[in-house]
Amino acid sequence: MAKNKSSIKINNYDDLVKELKNWDVSPQETWDLVFNMKLGIDKRTIWKLQRYYHYAIKRLFVFTDISKQNDNNPKIKQLKGEQHFAEIKKLMPKRVDTIKELVSSDFYQLFFKFNNKKRKFDSRLEVKNLEKLLADKREDKYFTAQYMDLIAESESRWSQKKGKSMLNEEGNLKEEFSFDRPGFRTLLRYLR
Repeated sequence: MAKNKSSIKINNYDDLVKELKNWDVSPQETWDLVFNMKLGIDKRTIWKLQRYYHYAIKRLFVFTDISKQNDNNPKIKQLKGEQHFAEIKKLMPKRVDTIKELVSSDFYQLFFKFNNKKRKFDSRLEVKNLEKLLADKREDKYFTAQYMDLIAESESRWSQKKGKSMLNEEGNLKEEFSFDRPGFRTLLRYLR
């Protein structure tokens, strides 16, 4: 038998549920364990994902505003899909300007204090760090629709107590807030 392997054989989900009940493991505890083991997300990564998510949302609002302002522009009106996204991206403010706006918000500073209890907030350093992260190609694996939706759903559950949930009746993320759908996965690349 391999080291750290159980002698109990689990052949299907019924066996798994039975064993979890025998060990008094709650469904939430089970999910938390699987989530941490499979995704390997620590607090530092969650903080990074939260920054990416709020940056993407800010860029999405700017993208939407610019698209609406250019509805009558004949050059942009005829474009579809990625060509449209690329043309609108040319009109968007620079990445650093969006980052500065995000970092200067009270909302960002609140999240900073929550995630960095021992560090002093330095807006210049935060802008520099987030700008480096967003430009780094190694971060492509984190700047994805699945991670954006994961953060949106977790923050929605947190804010649900205030009555402003992004979840539907089944507890899933409402479609209009989801990046993980056709078109939006592509758009996310242009928002970065």
